[in-house]
Amino acid sequence: MLLANHPKGSEDQAANSMETFWRAMSKAQLYKNWVGGITRGLFFEGGLYNSAPMQSFLKDQFEDITLKRMMDIGIVDVKDGSYKDFNEKNVTESSNGNAKLSDALYASMSFAGFFPPAEVLGSYYFDGSAVWDIDIFSAVNRCKE
Repeated sequence: MLLANHPKGSEDQAANSMETFWRAMSKAQLYKNWVGGITRGLFFEGGLYNSAPMQSFLKDQFEDITLKRMMDIGIVDVKDGSYKDFNEKNVTESSNGNAKLSDALYASMSFAGFFPPAEVLGSYYFDGSAVWDIDIFSAVNRCKE
């Protein structure tokens, strides 16, 4: 997403943004134990660890993103098993009815079993690998565009 936030020709700025992001991420607490530990997570919460800190971190990091390149995020709706595909055309941080970028990213980092499903975008989601290990088709279709 950070690369997609910079236009072509601004790769140095994109690299600096990515380095800043990864430094911040390496110092952030992105998940925590549930009160009651992994036993509570396993039996009552839908995932071993509480990922609420990651959601806050992503909202802070991606609140001012303006996508300038093609990108794709795939997530899976836990309720019906459908694969949802988001790209720069239908994901934003504005309130124009599109999906929020930070919510789609948070869902794409909700790994089944490790974290509970992300309660965002009107449903519950896991990362896209719950259906596709590698979603090569979305990438190919985007290249064709």
